[in-house]
Amino acid sequence: MADFAALESRLNAACQAHLANCTATFGGGEPLGGIFDAEYQEILGVSAARPTFVAIASALDGVKNGAALAIDCTSLGMVASPFTVNEVHAEHGMTRLYLRRA
Repeated sequence: MADFAALESRLNAACQAHLANCTATFGGGEPLGGIFDAEYQEILGVSAARPTFVAIASALDGVKNGAALAIDCTSLGMVASPFTVNEVHAEHGMTRLYLRRA
């Protein structure tokens, strides 16, 4: 079991290093690299985006619903875009934050 946990940790770190497309800053702290996505969904004919930020769980330890953050994602033209954490989902060494625009 320990071997699997170590492998999972190395895989998560490699994915984070190669797929990170943005940084998130919480309360003026240090920028944290992660993966930002604003997937579009359609529900009952209404389209909406559901933005998320994913990073290694240990880096997001202690982040709670309602936390404010700023996303910098140059590929999407976002500079210090304000968001608020709406939901926190952690599993398998990664944490996904569901966000809403502040």
